[in-house]
Amino acid sequence: MYLQLINNAIIINFDDIIADKNLNIHKLVVNTFNTWQKGRTTYQKESDTNIGKIAEFAVATAFRIFNIPIYYPYDSFRKDNFKLHAPFDALLCECLEDDLVELINSSVKKNGPKLSPEVRKQIRKFNAFTVEIKSTRLAKKYKERAHFTDYNNPKEVESLFSELDSLDFLTYPFFLREGDLNIENYCKFVKDKIGLSSIDNDLKKDVLKIEKENSDDVYIRVFIDEDARKAIIMGWVDKKTFYENASLMKLIQKGKSEKALYFVCPLRMGRPLADINSLLIYYLNEAREGEK
Repeated sequence: MYLQLINNAIIINFDDIIADKNLNIHKLVVNTFNTWQKGRTTYQKESDTNIGKIAEFAVATAFRIFNIPIYYPYDSFRKDNFKLHAPFDALLCECLEDDLVELINSSVKKNGPKLSPEVRKQIRKFNAFTVEIKSTRLAKKYKERAHFTDYNNPKEVESLFSELDSLDFLTYPFFLREGDLNIENYCKFVKDKIGLSSIDNDLKKDVLKIEKENSDDVYIRVFIDEDARKAIIMGWVDKKTFYENASLMKLIQKGKSEKALYFVCPLRMGRPLADINSLLIYYLNEAREGEK
């Protein structure tokens, strides 16, 4: 198995990624709904689903390579026969207890994929933390800007990663996934939607607190280079760091996400995946202390 490490990033060949042979991609595709990507065909949904699953399998493979046995894909313990949307991509925990599995599956069955802050707190009481993996096809423009042509050329790889490092970790806002809004307008939208009474007249702080309460604990960004058959894992960031450095952006992909909104945090704020076992506990324990 061949793996390249560049700063916080990891490159894994498709042939070295360990896939879940029991995963039924067809069932996932059939039960996938179009949100802001209107009119996707079954073929397009299957293609997008495959990209996402390659990214998830790449992350799981990296944890195996680093011998960090704390990563549990949601697909490995879900009980919905792939009929319901997943609330997150994976859990980080030393022990996947039966009561924890029941808590998560019962919540999804009863209330859908958006876990409440109360359920998220219960998950953390099991010393377990939810993971969101955002996968993106590696656009040719990033290779062109970096003058990149060859993964076997260390200088070109360094140049490519310098280009990618200027990008961001991503997650959808809790209340709205599309629109032409800046952070100020989004905060006003949330205030009107839920009747938020801002404390200390700091509306942005209060809205970000709600976003954080409804967010996953860890974010991982993965780029998929289909032409070279490689997955590029760009490190991880905990949600405390994410929201301390978050901004709201409309990310445009012509023909796909013309108005998609994301909270973003610079990839440079991330850390290497190999450090997650030691550093994760510190950051997330600190986050839990802030919830008391």
